[in-house]
Amino acid sequence: MSETNLPQLLEHMVLNLRTIYARSTLIEKTLAHILAADPPLKSEVIKQLQLVSASNERDKVDLEQARLHLIEVLNAVPTKK
Repeated sequence: MSETNLPQLLEHMVLNLRTIYARSTLIEKTLAHILAADPPLKSEVIKQLQLVSASNERDKVDLEQARLHLIEVLNAVPTKK
């Protein structure tokens, strides 16, 4: 790898990260809408999310942020009655 390729590699990496983020956001929203149709399942998923644990401190912080984010996404879609 030469220094002349670095800008193109970084651009490619950023575009890939944006694509991954867009797909994960779409999946989160889709999951929220699916679970909105099944209140008991939604409650169980949120309960299970609260039980997940990490093995080291750095992962605990990342996991807690991810857990809170996903629960917010799930709760943003009203449960269908």
